[in-house]
Amino acid sequence: MDLRELPKNNENRHPWEMARAEVAKSLVDHHCSNYEDKNILDLGCGDLFFLTKFSKDKTSAKFYAIDTAFTDEYLETNKGSSIKLYKSLDKLPKDEELVFDLVFIMDVVEHIEDDHGFINTLRESAFISPETIIFITVPAFQNLFCSHDKFLGHFRRYTNKSLENLISKSGFDKIQVGYFFFSLLLPRYIEVIKERNLGNKIYKEGTGLTRWTTNNFITQYIARLLYFDFMIFNLFNSIGIKFPGLSNYIVCRKSV
Repeated sequence: MDLRELPKNNENRHPWEMARAEVAKSLVDHHCSNYEDKNILDLGCGDLFFLTKFSKDKTSAKFYAIDTAFTDEYLETNKGSSIKLYKSLDKLPKDEELVFDLVFIMDVVEHIEDDHGFINTLRESAFISPETIIFITVPAFQNLFCSHDKFLGHFRRYTNKSLENLISKSGFDKIQVGYFFFSLLLPRYIEVIKERNLGNKIYKEGTGLTRWTTNNFITQYIARLLYFDFMIFNLFNSIGIKFPGLSNYIVCRKSV
């Protein structure tokens, strides 16, 4: 969850967010089966929902989280956390030979006006090696750009091709790329068409992920349906039958 969408009551998670966490874990597990003594970073971590969930059964790994929205007060309050928190890459400890084995950058790049500059900076970072696995997710298809994107501060949406071009021009090699959440495409297309034709805004401030108030049973059910959507279409993807989705991902490494 983007900190912009952090609700006052943080108990109700959106099923999209819950399903995305499972998608990320499933895809990354395929490339990083052993997490023992690994250094893992969530860059642009938001409210730590994902990394807290991901770290639960990985007791020997070391976890780091970076978000520019962290306040000094928040950092001080959470100083003793098992997840080490920082405001930016340049705040990471320089006095130890820290290199990350795995980096999550989930729904972050679209917020950055100079996305090439951001990925270039990542490549030049001493914390990233050619062995570091980087997992990126972004919203898919620029023709779906709407008022919700504007509210969240998005500059763009991506296709697999544009995402591949971004990382390759910045010196990274693609390992795997794809879309997920096919079933969410049609509802979004309908809403975007309504917005453009009728001038209605899809999202007003304070809606979206922030006001999900549906009961836990329905929330879990929808999250499972979304994850099932991913599993089915990821299977098709693995045999060369490509389907689009509302989001896309790329797994990559720094070029040697």
